[in-house]
Amino acid sequence: MKKRVLVLGILLVLSLISGVYAACVDSDGGINEGVYGFVSGGGGDDYDFCGKYPWSVPAFPVDREDLSKVNYCSKEKCYILETYCKNDSYAEKIISCPIGCANGICLNSGQTCQESDEGIDYYTLGEVSHGGYKTSDDCFDPLTLDEYFCNSTFIDSQRVECSNKCVFGACVEEGVTCVDSDEGINGDIKGSIGAWSNSGSPYYSEIHDYCEIAGHTTRYGDVISSCSGQEDCFVVENYCTTDGKPGIKYVDCPNGCVNSSCIGGSGEVRDTKERKCSENWECASWSNCLNGQKTRTCTDKNNCGTLSNKPETSMSCDAEGNNPDQETMQEQNPGNQTQQTQQQICQAVALLNCPSGSELQEEKDGFGCIIRYRCSYVLSTGGDVEVQIMPEQANQKLTQEIGEGNYEAELKEEVIDGQKIAIYEITGEKEARLFGLFRIRARIISRVNAQSGEIININKPWWSFLASGI
Repeated sequence: MKKRVLVLGILLVLSLISGVYAACVDSDGGINEGVYGFVSGGGGDDYDFCGKYPWSVPAFPVDREDLSKVNYCSKEKCYILETYCKNDSYAEKIISCPIGCANGICLNSGQTCQESDEGIDYYTLGEVSHGGYKTSDDCFDPLTLDEYFCNSTFIDSQRVECSNKCVFGACVEEGVTCVDSDEGINGDIKGSIGAWSNSGSPYYSEIHDYCEIAGHTTRYGDVISSCSGQEDCFVVENYCTTDGKPGIKYVDCPNGCVNSSCIGGSGEVRDTKERKCSENWECASWSNCLNGQKTRTCTDKNNCGTLSNKPETSMSCDAEGNNPDQETMQEQNPGNQTQQTQQQICQAVALLNCPSGSELQEEKDGFGCIIRYRCSYVLSTGGDVEVQIMPEQANQKLTQEIGEGNYEAELKEEVIDGQKIAIYEITGEKEARLFGLFRIRARIISRVNAQSGEIININKPWWSFLASGI
């Protein structure tokens, strides 16, 4: 009986204070289908999203349950669920997007569709973009291609069956049985091959390049992500042979290997993992000039037993002991010092795992050495910003602020003070206790600056002031 009275009392308190404290906040200031927004408070917490309406009856979607949530839609039956505040209460409205909808924003006629392969081309991997949404041709299965293209002002697609195979987002011509994404033996680019046979025992497999160290035994799923130039470091390079079969070469990486490619240029290409013995000669000082000659002794510290790169052990000299040919030799080998300097400058650079929606870019010095990687987010205006905060860091900042929860960060574009920036929208749930007694889950929506890591805002349920742990 006492417990029932307590529950009724709590419900009465909630009913009395809900009208006072249920403040509703809308990030885009009302019904604004051209700006992505979200609402917190007022009895609801949610964000704008694009939706397809797959039904014919009724002709217009009635509520959110009628919509199939998507990242992009176009043509007919494309809508946005717009969240907003009405009379300080959460409300939502379904609005038609006649041009299209991308990432929770109704598109306008000024946002055109762009593509890389200039139309329908089943044999070329292409990318299309519209209003900040991007996608590329993709193999639905080893025989079927999903081809994306611009149809007038919007992104359209076709699913077609390839006559041979579908590999790396493109159909392959008849007679081809192997495709190499980096087009041959190239230790400077991360590549993969797709190889197959349609006769005998049919098979299809994709094999990827990877970094390796001499003496390391690689098992499936246990590849080295990087190695330095101080180690016997190389790329296991997969390629297609002239007869259309998978082949393997081993490409030396003098300055290290990261992300399955050599840093600052590749070296010798070998047929085996075992590196051939590299002569390492150490020479004593030259003797005094005697009878127009001076000599020295040189020893190969690696004891290769070969003389291919053995330095000169005698040279002519004049009465003063000078070598008249020294200046001529330097003129004939002007690149030696530059090459040594370049090898000293090129150092292994840690690879970044860029968040979904951003692109990995390289910054190089005058020698062509990679000095750092950066994650770039392309804005809808065509420019880009550097993503300096990773998703896990953004989640950690929110955790430090309000405690642990089940959070998920998504990279998006946001306009703040008239400037477009990259932000993380973090959504999730956090456990709390209402009145310190009743266990309840609270929906959290937060935005974090992807460049500075600054928490822009945290939206909690309106009743959060009545709960602990949030």
